[in-house]
Amino acid sequence: MSFLIIKVEQDISVTPTTFQFCELLICVEITSTSKIIISKNAFDRRNFLEKVDFRCNSIEIEKEAFLNCSSLSSFCVESMEKGVFIFENTFSKCSSLKSFKAASSSTVSIDEKFENFSLEFVFLISGKILTIGNDCFKRCSKLHDINIKAQAVLFGQKQFSYCACLRRFSIELINESEQESFIQFDVNSFKNTVCLNETILSGDKVRIEKINGNQGVIQTNY
Repeated sequence: MSFLIIKVEQDISVTPTTFQFCELLICVEITSTSKIIISKNAFDRRNFLEKVDFRCNSIEIEKEAFLNCSSLSSFCVESMEKGVFIFENTFSKCSSLKSFKAASSSTVSIDEKFENFSLEFVFLISGKILTIGNDCFKRCSKLHDINIKAQAVLFGQKQFSYCACLRRFSIELINESEQESFIQFDVNSFKNTVCLNETILSGDKVRIEKINGNQGVIQTNY
């Protein structure tokens, strides 16, 4: 079995034994109107796996879920109701990953460290708060396009530093409630991104409110 498409209307759980005999698995697409749970080591050593696509109301992805997926190049997760949380080491040793998308009408949190990965495109959507942890995309030398759409964005430290090929960085602040939209970032977030020549910040009445010490805050009022 090379391609697997699953569409269900109930919870679905993927464990290390779910695909243990699918050694030639190339593509996995799972759609659920309920919850998807991806357990630790669920896809461990699926060396031929190239594409993963999850669409659901809520999802849980445990650490090391895709450990040693050396051919994985495209990952997409979309959660309609609850947040998307990507923990550190979820994609450990997935150095071929080129395209990464995480989207939710709620919170999105990325704590994985993709350092030295082959990432080229990153697309992140959050209806509430998007959090990107320290060193998240540091030294992704092939990364050249980042698109973010969220109500609020919280950067840690040095997320995009030393991304030598990063050329385009786009953030769209959205606000469908009365809560304030903002971006908080570290001044070293883009250290040594020598090719960055297009930075887009869009939203209604976007303005820089303050920069104190090593942090800056961009806020927008609606």
